[in-house]
Amino acid sequence: MNVLETILDESTSERKPMCVTADGKRIFLGGNIDNSVRIYSGDPNGCRLECMRKVYGGIVTSLALACDDQILVVGSVDSTVSLWLVKYPSTKTNLDNIREGLRDNIAMMRVEANSIFNEGSTVLEVIHRREFETFGNNFDAASGNDAYIVGTQPVRYYRGHGARIDAVSVSADLNVIVATSKTNGTSIFRLMTNEVLTNVSALRGEMNVITPDGIIIAWERESHTLRACTLNGRIVAERPLKDLIPLVTSLAWSRSGEYVIVGTEKKTASVAQAGGGGNGGVCLFALPWLSLYNTWALEFAVTSLTLTSDETNIIVGLENGEIVILANPSLSLRLVDNLLQSGWVSGL
Repeated sequence: MNVLETILDESTSERKPMCVTADGKRIFLGGNIDNSVRIYSGDPNGCRLECMRKVYGGIVTSLALACDDQILVVGSVDSTVSLWLVKYPSTKTNLDNIREGLRDNIAMMRVEANSIFNEGSTVLEVIHRREFETFGNNFDAASGNDAYIVGTQPVRYYRGHGARIDAVSVSADLNVIVATSKTNGTSIFRLMTNEVLTNVSALRGEMNVITPDGIIIAWERESHTLRACTLNGRIVAERPLKDLIPLVTSLAWSRSGEYVIVGTEKKTASVAQAGGGGNGGVCLFALPWLSLYNTWALEFAVTSLTLTSDETNIIVGLENGEIVILANPSLSLRLVDNLLQSGWVSGL
């Protein structure tokens, strides 16, 4: 079954939460009436359902992946956030190799003695124990061609936000999970425990991202405002966008932590005649003050976007099905500089 058919076969006017693995091979889909998270293979010839796991917290309203896509964070309509482990097909036959794949991200993260992880444990050890409990020494039982969510219960619940979770972000390096709603603002949880670090009631919105430097950016539809906040809960910038750009459809951030990238809806004729709304397309805002750095005007609404690993190009998905690659000259100079430093010589 195609993912698009799955989205359309149930009567709902809301856009379903979705996230894609870094290699593009798996699609995680929430918003299902049976309160499940579903994993589909990203086969261009037809998406196939690989796993369906029911979440005991109501309809799934937001999703996020971390740690090489091995950790799934789920936000639900009942205000809870849960953390799940995901296993993928692999030719490796022992857990030591699986653990090596996550070591760079979370090996140094320690947890408190009163948590479920035991003193001195890491997420790696939790993965080891949970898989051992599920499969014992029979590692072949975990093999196959399908990815799946491990267990019927999450590793951890995060409670205390008090409203439907409209967006979640996670950073294993910073040891935080960020949950945002349009009514109760933002709650920042410690990843390794269920501790609430802080609540920021003013940081409301339907979308959020967190940068490697710990800057949280949230967009609120009602006021059409972009806000930036630090991990200690202090809002450092607030940028009203009403007269600047159309409504936001997607957010992303640069790995350097210098920019937040915003995709927008198409500028309507009525808004254009009124002289408001600015140009639709992709906008680059400099952090942390959210100053507008650059804009690429596009004819169609943006549905998704991401920055390439070398941070020189932005890949944009459009409403009409096209994929556009945008290049920022100032970012491209970084690639040229890297090439020169590595001994590259221009033929010109």
